[in-house]
Amino acid sequence: MSKVDCISQRVKFSEISSILEKVKAATGAKRDELLRRYFASFEQFRREFQRENNGKARSSIFPVLRLLLPGADRERDSYGVRVKSLRDMYIKVLGISESSTEARKLSGYDDETGGGGTSSSEDFADRVFRLMQGRCPPEGSLTVWEVNERLDAIGGHYVNGERRRIGEELERLVGGMSQVDQKWLIRILLKNLRLGMSQVKILGVYHGKAGRLYDRFSNLSKVCEVVESGEGLEELGEGGGSVELFHPVKPMLCQRVDLKLVDGMLKRDEFWLETKMDGERFQIHKDGVVFKYFSRNSYEYSEVFGVNRNQVGSTLTPFFGGFVGFECAERDSGRGDDGF
Repeated sequence: MSKVDCISQRVKFSEISSILEKVKAATGAKRDELLRRYFASFEQFRREFQRENNGKARSSIFPVLRLLLPGADRERDSYGVRVKSLRDMYIKVLGISESSTEARKLSGYDDETGGGGTSSSEDFADRVFRLMQGRCPPEGSLTVWEVNERLDAIGGHYVNGERRRIGEELERLVGGMSQVDQKWLIRILLKNLRLGMSQVKILGVYHGKAGRLYDRFSNLSKVCEVVESGEGLEELGEGGGSVELFHPVKPMLCQRVDLKLVDGMLKRDEFWLETKMDGERFQIHKDGVVFKYFSRNSYEYSEVFGVNRNQVGSTLTPFFGGFVGFECAERDSGRGDDGF
């Protein structure tokens, strides 16, 4: 992501942590209203930003939405960060001993009571929040753009096995954040905001059709693109819309029925059974000689199974070479309808 002409450069991360703090503290319909007002104000800001830049700047809410819905963001690599690694990082940054009272409290242990000193509703982010009181600036300086850049870097370092560099990126992040910022950064890293609002609910507050768009594309940036442009919203209608190549779709689940009804259902003259085979279930998308594989939760595994049959180390695509459809695709790679 380029820093030039990007709306997220103009949005402080502290603004995001502030709205998350308010939503967390609210209950029921008040949560929805707080988020709805934020989305409305951002849309107004987005349009003003577009006018200032003659429509040439990138003004999507996506950089913000991916922080509000970290579990739905499929475009960033896994962080490889766990509570223990975060705890170790804070102990190092603060220069405290592993056996100190503060370090023990980070682990949820209270020396005064001789046991767990935290309530069941408290998480690691809450413990860090208390520990950092008086130890960090009252207001964070980082923008949403800068935070996303660091998170992208952490994901890249994890994929490349560079654990040491993950720690360095984390230290850079927390160095420019307030207490509240760090609390919400930790929850974003752990992909659990504990807001009391589901992903479906947040998407619905953002836009009435955002949930169905996400089911269709499993791609937050694509959802934002469609909502902000308005193109394709009408054709979505009440159904799920069409399927788009290389955008995974959520599989349809079987209908849940009351067990008391099963006996009667089996007394019909004819019914169908399907053996549920053990193994990995993936969607395979194919265009010409390019293959992509997606799990049922829309995670991509193309690099494992093979983007094409010549990929070194791939485990599945090379074995598709004998399929007629594949051979046709090699002769006419412009065709996208010869898959299987």
